[in-house]
Amino acid sequence: MKVRIILRNSLYLLLILKNIYVSTIYSQSDTSMIFWREDRPITWEDFRGNIPYNKGKIAAEIAVGLTYGSNRYKGYTVIFDIYAFMDRQESWTKLKKDSFALKHEQVHFDIAELYARKLRKKLNGKKIRFSRYVKYESSMFKKYQKKMVKYQLLYDKKTERGCNPTEQIKWNERIAKELKLSEKYKNPEVRVIVK
Repeated sequence: MKVRIILRNSLYLLLILKNIYVSTIYSQSDTSMIFWREDRPITWEDFRGNIPYNKGKIAAEIAVGLTYGSNRYKGYTVIFDIYAFMDRQESWTKLKKDSFALKHEQVHFDIAELYARKLRKKLNGKKIRFSRYVKYESSMFKKYQKKMVKYQLLYDKKTERGCNPTEQIKWNERIAKELKLSEKYKNPEVRVIVK
């Protein structure tokens, strides 16, 4: 199995294990996106993309990423939302009943949420000079996107892309524990104070 990592609003990275492609993303239909929710796990029906030609043994590919919403202002506070999302039109599967493989893909989505929470923690309540705000926000977003990509690659390597059941179970538990420990940052809203 493979994973695509889509990083939005500053960078679009399509990560397919050995190859990394970079381009800017300008628009995408919101109906193709699912934002991560604890009470809404993914299903195989969410994988709506066309199966690319010549994918060989690859059984499924999930496109996940981070995005942040538009800024709102309240006095000297900038308010915006950070989300982990799945792009249904870019995600595809040859499977329809394999719950073990689906769990592997869910953990990719959970890792995206974990890094959304880490970024929220880093930015929330931060005091930044107005002249540095845009550059700081952008650099932090890129930094956490890169960290997420590395972690996604490590996950696929250690679980052998979901083909090692023992490691997969360990990672399922590991990511669930990390999400529980970061529960304080599950609210997508971030407030940055500019001075």
